[in-house]
Amino acid sequence: MAQTPLEQFCIEHSLLLVGQLARWREAFPDVPFEDVLLRNHTAIQEDNWLDEVMALGLPNHILPPTDIPRLPASAGTKEATELRDKHHGIILQDNPLLVVGVYNPFSIQKVDEALSVLFPGKRKMIVILSPHTYSQTAALAERGACNFDENWGEEMDEWCASLGLPTSGYLDLGMLIEDVWFHAETPTPVILPGQYNNAILLGDSDALLVKKTSLHAWVVTLRPFSKELFNEVMQKLALSVHFLAIGPREFNRLKKASLPDRKNKLDVSRDSELHVRDWGIVPGDDVGLARKLVHAAIEMGASDIHMEPKQSRARIRFRVDNELLEQAPLPISIYKDVIRRLKIMGIMMQDVSGALQDGAGYVDFNGVRYDLRFSISIVNGGEEAIVVRIFNSRIPDLSDLRLKENEMKVLKWFLDQETGMVVCSGPTGSGKTTLLYALLNAIDSPDLDLVTIEQPVEKFFENAKQITVFEDGKLTYGTALRSILRQDPDVIMIGEIRDDESAIKAVEASMTGHLVMTTTHANSAVGVIERLAGSFPVDRVALATAMKLSIAQRLVGKLCPFCKKTRAPRAEDLEYFPASDIARPVIAERVGCSVCRGTGIAGRLLIMEMMPVDDTIREMIASKRSPTEIERYNRQRGFLGLIEQASYLLQTGEITLADARRFITRPLT
Repeated sequence: MAQTPLEQFCIEHSLLLVGQLARWREAFPDVPFEDVLLRNHTAIQEDNWLDEVMALGLPNHILPPTDIPRLPASAGTKEATELRDKHHGIILQDNPLLVVGVYNPFSIQKVDEALSVLFPGKRKMIVILSPHTYSQTAALAERGACNFDENWGEEMDEWCASLGLPTSGYLDLGMLIEDVWFHAETPTPVILPGQYNNAILLGDSDALLVKKTSLHAWVVTLRPFSKELFNEVMQKLALSVHFLAIGPREFNRLKKASLPDRKNKLDVSRDSELHVRDWGIVPGDDVGLARKLVHAAIEMGASDIHMEPKQSRARIRFRVDNELLEQAPLPISIYKDVIRRLKIMGIMMQDVSGALQDGAGYVDFNGVRYDLRFSISIVNGGEEAIVVRIFNSRIPDLSDLRLKENEMKVLKWFLDQETGMVVCSGPTGSGKTTLLYALLNAIDSPDLDLVTIEQPVEKFFENAKQITVFEDGKLTYGTALRSILRQDPDVIMIGEIRDDESAIKAVEASMTGHLVMTTTHANSAVGVIERLAGSFPVDRVALATAMKLSIAQRLVGKLCPFCKKTRAPRAEDLEYFPASDIARPVIAERVGCSVCRGTGIAGRLLIMEMMPVDDTIREMIASKRSPTEIERYNRQRGFLGLIEQASYLLQTGEITLADARRFITRPLT
């Protein structure tokens, strides 16, 4: 079979290995290479892709990845869907001109011809994205999240002044923006508001670095036509520089976000690991101190507060991006007062000590409600330790999860089913509840009756009936589910399958006209089946009929792209990982900078192993085929396991070796 130009490009520039390409052809003989590459884009290091496409010398702009992909309403039209499905082009902007992104640099002419037919008379610009960015952006379109209001929020005279252009030359802001895109001497992409939240200020200049590779740097600036600024930035970065235009108000917002917060009353160091060095303790003000603890954790983006009594002090740690970070300790006497105040916040018995307690409460911080879950345990012969879990009360959208296009397609397929069950597995803190609420939010409709059964209710969802179960036996998952089924709801979200009755009833509900979403504890998507069939008295034939989708997921820290350092892998680095066809493997190490606040980690990645249940898997489950056989078949369909995905992310420099090793299930020697 003759290679396409895209295949030749990937092989000739060592973006893919010949063996990898051969295996893809064997696994997907009838699927166009563009689709196969998009599905498996994690096999390519994004920076390498950008550098090699830049080397082609195409006249089209190459846009770096954005922090927050946004799509205009026109990206969800019938014409836009045809453009995406048939030609792999996606509408990124529609005001004042049509900006279309592609990831195949050899499809530009084909896409241009399609645009002339689909959008006749529209002035257009075709830009090139990485497959990684295209996949995430296409996932938004697949979900239908095409509702970004292209209101630039800029004053034309301010923008003209920063660009050095006469205000009198333009009738409106649209004409100005279009002229920047098509500027006679220096054509420059104009970035939509809100697409970037992380940047590094380059000295005192009007320039912010938003992306760099080993050869290139993309910089947003107020003065894209300034040769003096361009030369200054070139000398500072020692890279090939590409300017992106931005309005004055958006530039100031991004610049402010990039500067350290020197006014933080809690003295949080941004030059090293996030750390509260001084709590500003006021004697007798346990209310204010408890509030400071919670507010500081929220400000850092922490998911948990851990407080443990020691001999003369109390140890305080916040979990940020799945890592516990040490904070300033509290004197043990003050700690006891704070514990009493937290008990009040969690509606627990504040006068009772030395007893296990759980509680729930909430705080408002900067106009946002955060729900709190409290758990008190007894340590050191009777002392109280407390963990406070923090939940943003905002109901997540599927687009918040930054899923890949194929993952979004699978979830959308499940939501289109009238009946059946999705079971999500993973350890505590892996985002299971977030995913279930995002699914619930996606399917929410006035003509559907939605019910959640949880312990406790994690988020307030106005359009659902929410039931809290208790461990005292009066209202369990099983009894709540049995009761609610009498009311014949359409969609049921069950916090966790944890007893025989809830397992049996969930399967029965999935077979009798209900869509069921739930979680359990298992190490893989196939392990979910074995967990339900092995730990609970669930009939395998019934389970095979009920199951529509099994998911195993983990959250792992994403290395900061601004400061991470890469090196060649050593043999011992990859010894315990499955073979991965990475053409240019690297191992990346965390460093720390102003963007990641000294941690070396910039957010978290969701790694998701999916197993949609088709007729073959249904037969395998019912006939008690081994987990290994089911797993092998699922991988043949293109659904990689957690360890394979972790290996790809490790060798493309997205996660650390330490984090990748957590996915290894066999003992290290």
